[in-house]
Amino acid sequence: MKSRVAGFLAISALPLTVVGPLLAQEQELPRSLRFSLGQTLSYGDTSSTTDESILLSTTTLGFKTGVKTEITDLSFDTSTALRIAGDGSGGAESEIDQPRLQLKYARRAADADIAVAASFRRDDITYLRLLDIFVDEEGNLLLPDDIFQLQGSGERRDYSASVQVNARKQAPLTLSFGLNLSGRDYVGVDTDALFDSRTTGANVGVGLRFSPVMQGNLAASASLYEAEDIEETERLRQSLSFGLTRELREDLSLGASIGVSSIETETIAGTDRIEGLTGSLNLDIDRPNGAISTSIAAETTLSGTRINAQIGRNLSLANGGSLNASIGVTRPEDTGEIDTVATLGLNRPLGTGQLGLTYSRSATLVGVDQEESLVNQLSASYARPLTELLSIGLNGAYVDSDGDSRSSLSASVNYALAENLSVNTGYRFDSSASDGTDDDDSSIFIGLGRSFDFPY
Repeated sequence: MKSRVAGFLAISALPLTVVGPLLAQEQELPRSLRFSLGQTLSYGDTSSTTDESILLSTTTLGFKTGVKTEITDLSFDTSTALRIAGDGSGGAESEIDQPRLQLKYARRAADADIAVAASFRRDDITYLRLLDIFVDEEGNLLLPDDIFQLQGSGERRDYSASVQVNARKQAPLTLSFGLNLSGRDYVGVDTDALFDSRTTGANVGVGLRFSPVMQGNLAASASLYEAEDIEETERLRQSLSFGLTRELREDLSLGASIGVSSIETETIAGTDRIEGLTGSLNLDIDRPNGAISTSIAAETTLSGTRINAQIGRNLSLANGGSLNASIGVTRPEDTGEIDTVATLGLNRPLGTGQLGLTYSRSATLVGVDQEESLVNQLSASYARPLTELLSIGLNGAYVDSDGDSRSSLSASVNYALAENLSVNTGYRFDSSASDGTDDDDSSIFIGLGRSFDFPY
């Protein structure tokens, strides 16, 4: 199946975990314990179980704890959900779904630090078209690369683990190394486009402090991707590079790196190996109201060597907003065609409300086959508190790549019933177009969320 690009949208009406973000901000506590309970009802085209509109009830229970000190940072987060959905014939089906586990631990010392992270999540593929399932704690929606292959029934399981150690931080010669594992398994799926895969990797770095204004870094990394697809793909990526950073002035720094990398892909059809030189040159200028950056880089991809050149500007606006923008060009080796890439991020107060706007055009690896594609993405949001307890939110997004597109629009009203009790209601519309076919979904929803905080 042809790879599809995963889109991005931000939904202001976030049931269960994020309710009324403008009304209350979480306070950072050295030690905290939080229980959360949420209930959301939605009616409309909210799943692929039937072509008819159904009523969907989702009850979520969550637990989160954290310890934060000068040398230790520990957080543990887990949740699960009970879903009751109409089956399209007047009956109902229920299931326990969406188990989530996330552990983060970091310990810092004068001359070394260590960071450990692990995560697991399981989802019913039937409901993965409900995009707010992929909302993180900050309200960002991070869609997976297989979003357009998620069809039919079955389960999707994601897991990851990593450890990173930095040693001799104050010495002229510093050391770092890390290990990571990530994977994705499917159970009971009915399409060959979804297959189990895993990636294991390791990295080693040596830092060299030549002077207070000049540092060097020698880095090596390797990763192995294994997929249980029809081609039995194994892909080994290796890289070795050396870089230098020099402060030319207090507000001006220059960085450069050079290295080699290779990608070896083995399938039942044979072995293919791609090698190339990598390198980069960066110039950063600090200004009182932001920074200016320029860069040119070469990287090894499945299509050969890709050249990227870019200039960017970060700007703090006088009204308290911010503007981040960049523009550049990219050139893949296989076609030799020059394409434009760009990013834009704007956050600006408008009266008592807040406007957010992002745009990006980038060459990105998409789909389960990790094919390169030019992706255009535009999203906009507006949030406005009407009173101390009441706020409204509007969000929209558009994404396209290789003729495939997705768009969305949502509107919500959020009301704080108490300090840790909020209700939100609204309307959402999603649309997708692919291979000449259009698919539109719409639903109305109401959600209630309650959290219980216990500092200790």
